[in-house]
This record gives sequence, structure tokens and C-alpha cells, in this order.
Amino acid sequence: MLPFLARGRNGFLYGSAFAMPVVLISLAVISICIYVLISIINMHNKLVVDKLQRRKLEYIASGGLFKVLWLIRSSKINLPMKEEEYIIIPETCRVIIRRRGVFWEIYSRATLGNRSVEMKRLLGFPSFDLFPNALQVCGEIPVFVFSSNVYIDGNICLDAVDVHYYPLRIERIKFYTGKLVCDTTVKLPAVNKSLLDSIYRLYDENIDYLSPEFVVLESKVFSPSELKKFKYIYLDGDVEIRSVYNDTLLEGPGKIVVNGMLTFANKVKVRNNWEITSSGDIFVKDSSELTSCIVFSKAGIYFSGNSRGLGQFISEKQITSTDNSKLIFPTFFLVQSNDKKSFSEPEISIQSNSDYSGILFVYKPEDRSFHKNQLSGYGRIYVNSAQSVKGGIFCEGIVELYSNVVGFVSCKRIDKRVGYTLWKNYVQNVQICRYDLNPRIALPVCFGDFTKLALFRE
Repeated sequence: MLPFLARGRNGFLYGSAFAMPVVLISLAVISICIYVLISIINMHNKLVVDKLQRRKLEYIASGGLFKVLWLIRSSKINLPMKEEEYIIIPETCRVIIRRRGVFWEIYSRATLGNRSVEMKRLLGFPSFDLFPNALQVCGEIPVFVFSSNVYIDGNICLDAVDVHYYPLRIERIKFYTGKLVCDTTVKLPAVNKSLLDSIYRLYDENIDYLSPEFVVLESKVFSPSELKKFKYIYLDGDVEIRSVYNDTLLEGPGKIVVNGMLTFANKVKVRNNWEITSSGDIFVKDSSELTSCIVFSKAGIYFSGNSRGLGQFISEKQITSTDNSKLIFPTFFLVQSNDKKSFSEPEISIQSNSDYSGILFVYKPEDRSFHKNQLSGYGRIYVNSAQSVKGGIFCEGIVELYSNVVGFVSCKRIDKRVGYTLWKNYVQNVQICRYDLNPRIALPVCFGDFTKLALFRE
């Protein structure tokens, strides 16, 4: 009998020759289980890190200036220009904006079937282009401009934490589906066909204001409760909307078209996506508020008496804020008139302790020949307020600053003959740019320190 074997009570042999394989198999099984468990933990951690990195990339957006020439889907149209001049974005794509130094990068993340496509850098360069046909970001406040020959299919989503202002200017879109989604603490109304219709309705005399979608009201003074039951309202003549007792709030969404002067008075509050169009002046006074509204006027828009404006305000003549009023989001001028007899250069005026956060933007007509013989500049921005202007200032003519300005100041065509810039107070983080009159040239000549421009100071 072998020495390492022993006989059991029932006559069977026991020993290390039988126990060793069992021990080895058990150790192998335990090792495999531990390896699988560690792999699962590592995979989970990697997924969490990847998710956080993606969220970090998606939500980095603050400051800078860039443009994207075109957004189209090539499968539906023939490209009239070279393909490298376009950014091709699939229908199911999300657009992600990220800043790296002075450059901006555009990423896309698309889902094709059940397969997710990795983020891919499409374009990244700085630009100071203010001409149409561009997607622009200025300072810390982006301006998204969709104009002629722009084709968008599907939704565009721009995620940002540090950027809260998303003004929109839209003109002559030939093809548009989907919507723009701004995932921020402040949201503007989604861009849709009704916004385009409002712009066309303001400037196209062939559109019938008395179309069946509008209700025609004849009274001259309305309380909010009288208008709440209507979504599409046509008012003929001068009209006043004012609060009565506790009847102060007019909730949207809806549309108001006024063939005359429109006044908001006595602390009336108009909120939630009203589109307001007037052929005459618009007055907002007596602590009244327009919140998340899009306001068009063929004349002037005037804020006074501690009133508030939050949204987009577009005028052909003048926008003025006085007497502790406050405007948030940019102000645009869309000057479309070709009648030289009735033409007057527009003006933005912030004064008398008013506060402004956004972009002051005087925009000229696309037809540059209309002003080619004028040497006095175009438009005027006048700031004389105890409060500071935070955001940006764009003007092709005269800018007079008697108050603090924090942000981006851009003046086209700065020249002794055609205009001047007058500084009498503190200006921070300012670039002054002289733009070439040729719209094909995107980059201007910029001066980083305005104090060296003695030629343009009083």
C-alpha cells in the first residue's frame, strides 16, 4: 500500500491525490468570478466617466465670436457651392458648441439607426463677420442668424450653462423644418413658421391682415381678461391695453396685429410668447412688463416709467428706454424701407437710469447701394444712464457712450468722413473694429485698446 493513502471506514481510499484537483478547480472558479466582477466594475466606471465627459463637452459655451456659413442636409438638395463651404448635419444630429482658447469648435452627435456616432469636430475658427448668411456668436451672447439659402432639416439643439441669451433674426428661409431648442435657464419661444409669418406680415403689404385666423376687435381700450380668450387678434386704430384692479396678466402664446399706435399701461403684464406687430409707435409705461415676447414696430418702441422688456424688440425708427426701465435681450433694427423721402436713420437710446443687458444692434438694409452716397454713417446708439450696459454694441454709424459699458463694442466704417465714436466714460473688454465695405471680407481691422484711437475721441 502506498504510504500517502489511507483506508476509510468503508474501505475506500482517501488522500491528497483526490483532494488536490478539487482545490485547484475551486480556486479557478473563484478567480474567474473575481475577474468578471472587476471587469463589470471597471466598465461601469468607464461609462460614468464617459457620460460626464460628454456632458462637460456639451455644456461648455461662454464667450467668443464665431460663424458657421451654412447648415444643410445634402441628401435633399443639390449644393450650389463647393461642398467644403458647408457643414453637413444629419437630420437626427445635435449640434454642440465648445470653446477652446480663442477658437470655437462645432461638434455633431448623430444617431443613425441603433448606432450612435462619436462626436466629431466639424469646424473651429474665430470670426468677426456681421454680414448675413452666418451663424454668429458675439461676446457672451450668441446671435443665431438664418438667412437666404439656408436649409435646415430636423432639430437644432444648443446646450449651454453660462450663456442665457439666444436672440434670433430670420430672413428669407427657403426650407425649414424642425425647431431650435435652447436648453438654458432662460428660453425664447421655439422658432417656427409663425415667427416667419409675423416678419412677413409686418413688411409685406400684400398680406391680408383681416385673414380668417384673426378676430377683429373695435374697442380702443382693453383689459387682459378681454383678450385672454383670443389667440389671434387684429386691432384697427390706436389701442391701449391696461390692467384693471387685479386683472393684470395676459398669458400667451398668441398674436396681436395693430394698425395704429399700441400702448401698454398701468402695470399690465404680457407674458409667454406673444408676437406683437404694430404699424405705429409702441409705448410700454407705468411699470408694465413684456416678458418672452417678440415685438415688431414700423415706428418706435418706447419704455418708460420703470417698465420691463424681456425678449426681442425690432423697430424701423427708434427704441428708447428711460426712467428706470430695464431691457434684457438684444434690440434689433430691421430697416426695410426703400423710400428715401421718408427715411430717417434709426436710433437706440438708453438713458435716465435705465438698465440694459443684451446687444444693441443697428442693422442696415441688405441693399448697400441705398446708402453708398451717405457719408454721415448709419444709425446712432446713445447711452447716457447711471446704469451700465452689459453685452455688446453693434453700429455702423455713431456711438455715444456717457455711461459704463461692459462687453463687446463693434463699430463698422469708423472713419473721419463717415462717422465717429465718442467715449466719455469707462469701457471694459472692448474691441473696436473697422469693417471693409466689401461683404465678402469677413475679418475686419480691429484695435484692442480704444484709448489709442485719439482720432475718434472728443
